[in-house]
Amino acid sequence: MAEIRAFRGIRYSGRDGASLSSVLAPPYDVIDSDQQRGLCDSDPYNVVRLILDQDRPGDGDTDNRYTRAAGYFQRWQEEGVLSRDEQPTLYLYEQEYALPGGERRIRRGIIGALRLVDFSRGIVLPHEQTFSKHKEDRLRLMNACGANFSPVFGLYSEPEGRIAEVFARGTAGKSLAVADLGTETHRMWALTDPDMQAVVISAMADKQLFIADGHHRYETALNYSREQRRLRGLGEEGNYDFDYVMMVMVEMSDPGLTILPTHRLVLNGELPSREKLESFFDVRQICGCCHGNALSDLAEAGKTGPSFILHTRDAGMQLLTLRSEIAASGRVGNITGPRAGLDVTILHELLLRDLMGVDDTDPGTISFVVEADKALEAVRNGEAAIAVLLNPTRVEQVSEVALAGERMPRKSTYFYPKLITGLVINKLL
Repeated sequence: MAEIRAFRGIRYSGRDGASLSSVLAPPYDVIDSDQQRGLCDSDPYNVVRLILDQDRPGDGDTDNRYTRAAGYFQRWQEEGVLSRDEQPTLYLYEQEYALPGGERRIRRGIIGALRLVDFSRGIVLPHEQTFSKHKEDRLRLMNACGANFSPVFGLYSEPEGRIAEVFARGTAGKSLAVADLGTETHRMWALTDPDMQAVVISAMADKQLFIADGHHRYETALNYSREQRRLRGLGEEGNYDFDYVMMVMVEMSDPGLTILPTHRLVLNGELPSREKLESFFDVRQICGCCHGNALSDLAEAGKTGPSFILHTRDAGMQLLTLRSEIAASGRVGNITGPRAGLDVTILHELLLRDLMGVDDTDPGTISFVVEADKALEAVRNGEAAIAVLLNPTRVEQVSEVALAGERMPRKSTYFYPKLITGLVINKLL
């Protein structure tokens, strides 16, 4: 089903671990303006100049951040800052990181080129909604540069362990690249042996891939492929570089796979009455003196059913757990199936919309934050009226929703940490 192939990656040349670290960047969609400036200042060749160059006064149709990115990309190749690998390669990637509590984990994945297919084929499956503005932005960059700078993050299930065996063998030798970014260490190896590549390609051939992160990048790459075929007068036949997208593929049972919750801040609003809440939830007042203890209470409650913490300055912290008879109905409003059992669905459909009267489609009503302490602090300092803390979505829920052909509410998953950009680039033209 999934068609994977090796590709000749473009990489930074002659960089040791320290200098390689100075040219890497997070994905474009998590970079704020201060970080953007800092990355630009850290190294004249930082990859942020390719993925998210700064806007300038006087930018127009012929001179803008997209055209400048194309110029940098071409010039850096001509100058030897970036060079292309001689052999088609699958890249083995390890990302060692620290969880917010300090525990260290290692997430492992294969970087390859995935044949683009429409979601309707059931080979590559999304789980979250996308927004046209982001896709338009990424398509302009792709049209200017003809490359994948940042990989899509995909999940697959391969209990047979064939790919894990190849990974163990392929990482036994010297790494191709190492970069230390403080709490994260990134390592990459080149898998060039045709027989070992064939094992990976064969093992993936009957798999479905679930997009964990990078829905916009995948859909943009699909649109770019269609556009290139139209411009070149090509039919459906043929096998071109622009028919593929760079993806990091992680096995779903990988012990380093972490999903964090994204907490909600209700910027303006009031808590429903206790009586109204108790129509749907078991409600318990808890101590708000330590967010760590509160999160432990939330995690424990989550073992019995969808649970949330509501925090306001006046009412403190209330722990809500969906009543068992309501959970057993398998329905939230008009929603049934796997999506009805998600904490985020119950949060948005029942708690926010029905009980609080919050229009969560209005960007001025809700904001999102990953760190629980920052969510609680936003209430204490008056930036938000209510903080809603929730448990993370489980990886099996991601696959269940995707297999059912459904999409989760936005910000339902936060796969932690983000993949790094700049270790390898996939050229499409």
